[in-house]
Amino acid sequence: GLSKTQMDEVTRAALKNANDLGVGGSAVTPHVLKFIAEATKESSVRANLALAENNASVAAQLAVELAS
Repeated sequence: GLSKTQMDEVTRAALKNANDLGVGGSAVTPHVLKFIAEATKESSVRANLALAENNASVAAQLAVELAS
C-alpha cells in the first residue's frame, strides 16, 4: 500500500500535471485519478475500491438505523 506521504506527493504531482496541461472543470478528477493509478501501478485503485466498499457498508447500516 501507499503511505499518506506517498499519496500526498502523487496527488500534488497529479494536480500540477493537470494544471500544466490546462485540464480544468469536470475533467480534473478523471485526469487526476488516471494519473494517480498510473503513477502508483494501480495500488491506489485497489485502495479506492476498498474505501468505496466500506462507505457503502456504512451508508447501508445508517439507512437501516434511520428506517427503524
